[in-house]
Amino acid sequence: MVQPSDLLTVKEVAEILRVSQPTILRMIDDGELRAIRVRNQWRIRRSDLDEYLQRGGSLGGDRR
Repeated sequence: MVQPSDLLTVKEVAEILRVSQPTILRMIDDGELRAIRVRNQWRIRRSDLDEYLQRGGSLGGDRR
């Protein structure tokens, strides 16, 4: 089961990656970064962020 501490906000991910929040939202929309929608907010699993970083960033042409 996912623990609350395993879910990051868009702001937290933006701070970790040192990019803007709109950039994170575009990454989610483009399928580069997996996210979970909770009502009107996005949450990113820490494991999904780790996976994104391990593959070196963008998925290229792939989608979610």
